[in-house]
Amino acid sequence: MKQNADLAHPFPLGSILVMALILRIAAVCLTLPIAHVNLADYVQIHDGRDYVAYARALDTSTLRQAHHWVTVRFPGFPVAVYFLGLIMGKSWGLAALILNIGGALFAIYLFDKIFKHRWATLYFSIFPPSWFLFSSINATEGFFLFVNLLGIYLIWNRARPCAGYLILGISALVRPFAAFVIAALLISELLRGERLKRLTYAILAALPMLIWLSFCRLYYGSFFHNVDEYSQIWNRQVFDLPFRALIRSSIHSRDIPKLALVWGTVAFGILAALLAFRNWLDERTSLKWTTLASWQILSLLFYCSLASSNPFTSIDRYILTALPAQMFSVSDLIPKKRGIFYIAAILTLLIVLHWNKNHFARLAGTL
Repeated sequence: MKQNADLAHPFPLGSILVMALILRIAAVCLTLPIAHVNLADYVQIHDGRDYVAYARALDTSTLRQAHHWVTVRFPGFPVAVYFLGLIMGKSWGLAALILNIGGALFAIYLFDKIFKHRWATLYFSIFPPSWFLFSSINATEGFFLFVNLLGIYLIWNRARPCAGYLILGISALVRPFAAFVIAALLISELLRGERLKRLTYAILAALPMLIWLSFCRLYYGSFFHNVDEYSQIWNRQVFDLPFRALIRSSIHSRDIPKLALVWGTVAFGILAALLAFRNWLDERTSLKWTTLASWQILSLLFYCSLASSNPFTSIDRYILTALPAQMFSVSDLIPKKRGIFYIAAILTLLIVLHWNKNHFARLAGTL
């Protein structure tokens, strides 16, 4: 009986959250000596520099004059960084790091409350390595999934759909890819046949973005300021046939680890979507499986249809926006042994430390 209890609940939720925090702090603290950098350098990697600059521009009222790589960012995360940074003496970089890691911990907590599968929660705390990486640096992933799951939690667990859809609309200001889960939830609402409610939910979800677009029109002179900035930066078509850009980039790549990461991510995404679709076929009236299957299919098709080299270079990061749905969909396949989890956690930490070291080496021109 004790063995069966361990299989059902490998660790208390509090212990999982503590482990997740310790591992992320370890990733930060070990990266500094391994990569020969300090904390000020660490909070600037990947998109960190832009979020710090955005918060600083808000503080100095110079957002209009900021570089386009700064203003292209959606405002949800840097605005939150700005307010937390004010409390922390305008330490914008540290505020962003705390906000993202803290957001990841709250996302893990909400994942457990929504899906009630402790083993899935355990692996969601550290897997895949890309999630662990981007929730332990100055990035949006941890904070985004927290706000995203908060909206779902209010809709499914608290029966407060109006508040939930409004929160999901706010999460779209962190990353616009929240549109996929909003669309998936609205698709599931079609099963209920209450058109007025669906319209109300759609309006509430769209409201934060409509307010932001109106601000862009008044402040920047264009409703679609972010889209305009991206088009100027990339200056190429946005979409292509599904998987075409991925295949083309893979053919020209000799980077075996990168190829394994890209196609491993795609394979994991396809497997999770197929499992969700299979469960939906068994329970076609289930709002949960309708949402989870739609969320993953919409996300996967979008990311794999992006043109140029974008999906090849970043698909392991892009797909994280649907990670909660993926992790729950594959929960029956998760190895339910603590020893395997310990090995996975150590390997994940080592992989992230290797990625961080290589990133700083490339910045220094030594790789």
